[in-house]
Amino acid sequence: MKTKNYVIALDGHSSCGKSTLARQLADRLNIIYVDSGAMYRAVTLFAMENGCFNKNELDKACLISILDNISIRFEKKSRSFFNGCLVNRGLNSSTIRRSDLL
Repeated sequence: MKTKNYVIALDGHSSCGKSTLARQLADRLNIIYVDSGAMYRAVTLFAMENGCFNKNELDKACLISILDNISIRFEKKSRSFFNGCLVNRGLNSSTIRRSDLL
């Protein structure tokens, strides 16, 4: 039996409820919700912790050299994991901290 693959993208103004709707839709359809913003912030945190920024500028070669050490996994029920740690909603703020990873 062939499995259906879904890719649903939502677009809209900031703070209009896109993430809330996306989580609810994913739960209702029993599919995985990917929080791309949290994913980008987690990778930024990893780059910061691994010395890939110099005077607030990204050292692309440094980031590329450590990409194999990054593991991001998404599960149903809006669960996101970064290097084995469940990512909480703290990564949705503009300030990134290691304490934002559980």
